[in-house]
Amino acid sequence: MLRKLSTDSLLYMVTGAASLLVYAPVVFFDFQSGWDDGWAVKNTSTILGFTPGNLKSVFTQFHLGQYSPISQVIYMGIYTVFGFNPAVFHLYPLLLHIANSCLVLLFIRRLLSRYAYVGTARKVAFLTALLFAVHPLQVESVA
Repeated sequence: MLRKLSTDSLLYMVTGAASLLVYAPVVFFDFQSGWDDGWAVKNTSTILGFTPGNLKSVFTQFHLGQYSPISQVIYMGIYTVFGFNPAVFHLYPLLLHIANSCLVLLFIRRLLSRYAYVGTARKVAFLTALLFAVHPLQVESVA
């Protein structure tokens, strides 16, 4: 027997589906040669993988003026499992953006539920999350 979806579940699904619909083409992109893919993703730290020395350098040193150990560890994990498959490297920020869009929905709803009627809080939170999910300002961080 199918269980009826709650309104909240449906709002999360629509928010995630909107993000997926707008940003799904990024999965088919290749690595960019003129942008940061060459030095941020395809670098020695990614290729060396999870060795103690490499992890120490990732967490203690800047790479070309940037300190981003969490991203580098994630890139190492993706490379270890999938190699330099651009689809997987582009899928990761897309899934992260979908999760963040749902977190915006949750945060705004909880924030407004203290001050507004539940139905109003739900609508405003959904519209805010939807705007966050599909706004062109997010293109660079997702793609």
